[in-house]
Amino acid sequence: MFTLTLPSNQKIQVDGKTVLRIRETTYNDGPTPAKTLLDWNLRSLVMEDSASVAGSVKLEQPRLAQLHLPGGKPVWFNGEKASGPIFVPSTNLGDGCNSGFEMGNVRILVRESPEDVAKVIKEAGGEVLPLPKGTLLETLTGTVEEWLSSSDEVWR
Repeated sequence: MFTLTLPSNQKIQVDGKTVLRIRETTYNDGPTPAKTLLDWNLRSLVMEDSASVAGSVKLEQPRLAQLHLPGGKPVWFNGEKASGPIFVPSTNLGDGCNSGFEMGNVRILVRESPEDVAKVIKEAGGEVLPLPKGTLLETLTGTVEEWLSSSDEVWR
């Protein structure tokens, strides 16, 4: 367990073993002075920077994995609960996005190649999915419905 600070200056105790994802806050998180979004037993915005939060989590969750969002900022995640690489439609590729992975109902688009995503997830004990093969039409046919229906949230 370690302590973090909410924007209200209230302290919370976090069990690092329950952490799913960590990233810097973005404008999508709303107007907040918080620096980090932390998904664990609940979603929390905290005042500590994301690298220090990840360092605290890694002490309790040594296989915490790290990739990079398309803009280059790191995203840390519980690799044992991740699956990927996932199909990313061509409309989402580019601008730094080369692949992605899933955790529950969240898709996380990343800068790394599908091969690198597979390697990181494998090393962390997660579910490695087959790399997309075949023609673009075959890939699209098999995965577009999944992309549109399976996730409630996308991190970029």
